[in-house]
Amino acid sequence: MERSQLDEVRALYREHRPLLFSLAYRMLGIVSDAEDVVQDVFSHLNDVNLSSIANKKAYLCKMITNRCLDVLKSARKKRETYVGHWLPEPLPCDLREGGEDPQQSMVRREMVSYAVLALLQQLNPVERAVFFLREAFAFDYGEIASMLNKTAANCRKIHSRAKAKIAMEQSRRLHEPENTDAVVTAFLKAARSGEVEPFARLLAEDAVLYSDGGGRVPAAIRPIETRERILRFLFGLVRKAEEMALSLEMRPIRINGETGLIIRNQEEIFGIMAFQLRGGRAASVFLLRNPEKLKPLSRN
Repeated sequence: MERSQLDEVRALYREHRPLLFSLAYRMLGIVSDAEDVVQDVFSHLNDVNLSSIANKKAYLCKMITNRCLDVLKSARKKRETYVGHWLPEPLPCDLREGGEDPQQSMVRREMVSYAVLALLQQLNPVERAVFFLREAFAFDYGEIASMLNKTAANCRKIHSRAKAKIAMEQSRRLHEPENTDAVVTAFLKAARSGEVEPFARLLAEDAVLYSDGGGRVPAAIRPIETRERILRFLFGLVRKAEEMALSLEMRPIRINGETGLIIRNQEEIFGIMAFQLRGGRAASVFLLRNPEKLKPLSRN
């Protein structure tokens, strides 16, 4: 490779890596997979005639998007046979309180909340790609169409269908972290004192809890619906931990830009909890217990 080509690839990496990682992570929901996709794309960029590309940002987003679609296609059978509900992996750099480099700070600003990311898993891969490229990165339908080899009209329809699936309310909050502090504080007080009512008042009557153990640790296989059932499930876990003499420590932590909970059993991470609000109450509760998806937190 000529020196000038290598220098340009490095410059593109420094400039666009945070945005490309953000796109890949949103598409895949797994930190290591997103990192691999970004590295793979830049490796292939070494063989591309960069002088022939007018809009390099759009070209890189196209490469990332299509590589993510390939990864999701190959992972489809694994997802279909996954034990229980599939939740995304939290982003470690968003859990650090300081010492971030500029790239990490940019990723933090670009990152979608854990709750929204989890809810967007109900979209199929193409719907997710169109939705993110339009809502999060502001590409027009013509640009998205060229990335996905579709027509602009088709992309517009896909985008409309995706927004209908997740509701307009969610799409307007991609870059607006919700204030979940009150819910987290109320749950901590309830778990420590046994006084459940203040936390119950912050749960919507039709709330849904999604739990992901990945078949590796105990977790609810199906979503738990209604406030009463969620309360029985969560505080049943607390009582069971006490009966088993587990030394569970719960504390607030920043999860993808919002306040959630990390639960530890001594040095081992037992799980994380995140919440999605509707009208000031928790409409969705996410309990991630799959050890494979908790590994990035253990390293940080």
